[in-house]
Amino acid sequence: MGEHIINGHFQSDKYPTCPAGKVPLSTKDPLAQDLLWEYAQRRKEIDQEFSNDLEECLIADGFNQELLQMDLIKNYDYLTLKGVMLNDC
Repeated sequence: MGEHIINGHFQSDKYPTCPAGKVPLSTKDPLAQDLLWEYAQRRKEIDQEFSNDLEECLIADGFNQELLQMDLIKNYDYLTLKGVMLNDC
């Protein structure tokens, strides 16, 4: 544990030229797409053009925002069935 922490900052071993403290994510990586989409939503008030461009590239690289909505509904339904209130999360 801690193999990716150098001087208190995250450092990618796969991308050693990536500056410390930065996390390289790809718009083509299905595991990162929903995270990047959410980041685009959060950045909208700060930089609308950045958000729009990131969304456009994610969609071009195969991200389907409708599937994200389905996953959110599925997770909500699961939590509701388990008796977990969303405020408790």
